[in-house]
Amino acid sequence: MSVLGGILTILSQGNGEEELVYSLDYRILFACYTTFEYIIKSFLPINLSYIYPFPVLPEEAIPLRLWFYPIIVLTGSGMLLVYRKNKIAMFSILFLILHVAVALHLISISRFTIVADRYLYLGCAGISFLTVWIVFYFIQSLSDKWKKLFVSVCFTFYLIYLGSYCFSYTKTWKDTDTLKSHVRKLIKNRDNRSPIKKVWRAI
Repeated sequence: MSVLGGILTILSQGNGEEELVYSLDYRILFACYTTFEYIIKSFLPINLSYIYPFPVLPEEAIPLRLWFYPIIVLTGSGMLLVYRKNKIAMFSILFLILHVAVALHLISISRFTIVADRYLYLGCAGISFLTVWIVFYFIQSLSDKWKKLFVSVCFTFYLIYLGSYCFSYTKTWKDTDTLKSHVRKLIKNRDNRSPIKKVWRAI
């Protein structure tokens, strides 16, 4: 059922005239970049946006910074392999990866954004589970009550941050006008060849 749902998702994208078509090397780099972004946004949501345009157009050269993401992903995969006996870590990370796999751009789909927060809705459950496990693991492993208190306070502030950021971001999503005004700010002073311009024409 999951495979069928993934296939239907890809087919439902269609083939628009404005579709951005990237070669395999671009798609591999984008997959690494997207994987990193999804994991980071799960742990520390910051600079969330309605749209995340592709960093380059198909005819443009690949920026140097994109080549660092395969290294980061391979390093993370190696660490996960080393700690593969930790079932909680394996389950949590793979739970996220499997749920966003169809949106990693290894397969070309007619989309104008490289990342979509909505694909994290279910996958975040794995990261949330891992975060709570890490916190309680540290609390139980510490013998000093003051260190336990410090970890507990830090986690409390982390939860306050998540709640506060969520509340503040609802102002952006208040209605269609406020949401698109946010997009207008993003495209201000961008040239017509920027990927974000294509997104604006699409919406």
